[in-house]
Amino acid sequence: MQLLGVKQIDLYQIHWPNPAIPIKETMKAIEKLVDEGKIRYIGVSNFSLNELKEAQSAMSKYDIVSNQVEYNIMVRGIENDLLPFCRKEHITVIAYSPLARGAVFKEKKVYKLLNGLAGKYGKSIAQIALNYLIADGGVVAIPKASDPKHVEEKCRSSGLDQQRRRDEDKAFFMNASLKEEGDKFKRFIPAVLRLLTFYYKIKVRLK
Repeated sequence: MQLLGVKQIDLYQIHWPNPAIPIKETMKAIEKLVDEGKIRYIGVSNFSLNELKEAQSAMSKYDIVSNQVEYNIMVRGIENDLLPFCRKEHITVIAYSPLARGAVFKEKKVYKLLNGLAGKYGKSIAQIALNYLIADGGVVAIPKASDPKHVEEKCRSSGLDQQRRRDEDKAFFMNASLKEEGDKFKRFIPAVLRLLTFYYKIKVRLK
């Protein structure tokens, strides 16, 4: 906090769930930081629906206000359960990699679809892709921006008409295959976490 030059961190997020440490222990420690005035709000990151519910149940004083997860038009798994739950519980979803690490400009099917919508509505491909995520509320996107022009472009993703959103919904859900490549990456994450947990346990035993 001294390096940041602040007395209080507005939002402190647990970056990944750690299977090696009980979530109750973690959440109690985070609540203590709020009591001490070191942080203002509590969030999590990369928590599945079950992990989020478990974290919520471990809280005794404060609420979880955010869950930062990967969400873009190619990785839409959270729309099945996590996103509706977060909206119901007033937990903001922070979408990272909202442009699929640039894949929306490279994957032929995705580019063709977005380019068609962009031409129809006089918007950029990035604006169309970002608006899909944020149009219905409860989601904020954190796209990379390398210069002020990129920031201005992406800020204009909001406030677009509902007819266009309906067109997007129809186009994206009629082309479910667009998200297949992105979902492949998501399937590797649980395996990686298991390996890291195994490594952690072995390291502790060897000490």
